[in-house]
Amino acid sequence: MGFLDSKSRILDTIVTLEGRRQIAAGKMKAEYYSFTDVGAFYSQDLSTSASLDGTRRPYLEAVSLPQDSITFESDDAGKLVNFRPATSTVRNGKILTLVTSSDALSGTTGRVYEPLEDNVFSSTANTLLSSSLESFRKNRIIGSPDPLDENRQEFKVNRDTISFRISDENPFSPGERSESSVETTDGLFVDSKLSHLPNFQYLPPINKYRPGDSTVNLLGNYPILNQRPKLTFDDVERELKSATSKGYSTTVSFDETSRGNNLVCQMFELGQNEIVKLDIIDFGLFNIRGEDISESDKKRQEKDPRNRPIRSKRVFFAGKVFTDSAGVHKFINLFTLIFEG
Repeated sequence: MGFLDSKSRILDTIVTLEGRRQIAAGKMKAEYYSFTDVGAFYSQDLSTSASLDGTRRPYLEAVSLPQDSITFESDDAGKLVNFRPATSTVRNGKILTLVTSSDALSGTTGRVYEPLEDNVFSSTANTLLSSSLESFRKNRIIGSPDPLDENRQEFKVNRDTISFRISDENPFSPGERSESSVETTDGLFVDSKLSHLPNFQYLPPINKYRPGDSTVNLLGNYPILNQRPKLTFDDVERELKSATSKGYSTTVSFDETSRGNNLVCQMFELGQNEIVKLDIIDFGLFNIRGEDISESDKKRQEKDPRNRPIRSKRVFFAGKVFTDSAGVHKFINLFTLIFEG
């Protein structure tokens, strides 16, 4: 780190550590941007212009900080990678804490970390996951206030925790399959939860078009592996109704949120001394007409006038990806999320 030239007007930028990792993996994709004034100088003394002269103040070069990582990144196995909170680090899903930064251990130099286990891991993991919000706050992101949301300063939900009890009998009914093997589970290209995506639909190779002829000539006779019908929103609704009848579905209300209701959601699994980020499939946005609103939704709107009519529902599947002995990837769905707005 060095000082910037106070006589030059420059915009000093860097690529963060996570950005470099994504570039090296060929997965760098910028989708959103924001502005922050965390490095800006504001003067309370408006009577003198000297205090506003930037050439009289030293500025440091841009540097990568722990709060640069807001959302947790994971590898193909769902394990967190290279997350740097203030007091520890996360690599390959393990939480590592600093033991020493000197040559006190076996004559080594530099920093020495050791993985956390058992109760210490559990308590540290909960603190670590909440650090994502703290990193967001430390970025001091600026924006224009919404005049219609002046009284809404926080994001509040009606419940903080949800518990489901899983046993050998529940939520499986008598006669239903309660066990499954990764070897016999459908692969990604035949999974109904991905049947709506063009990448996973039947696309047989064809011969090159002849000039002036738009006839499709197949290159060969290839079987349709994903012969099952596409999963529809009605199918998801029926699954939700079945889960609700067994007590394995719950509703979370946003008591206070912005008018735009822009959300960033992450789901994690805390396993045996390991943090795994769940993979999420965006099943799509469905517009709900008035006659298509379920009876439960109508009763909820009648019970509480603050509930606006349901205009749309967005469905997400959250789960984990496993690989069988043949190297085929399988998605195991753990949660189905429906956001209404």
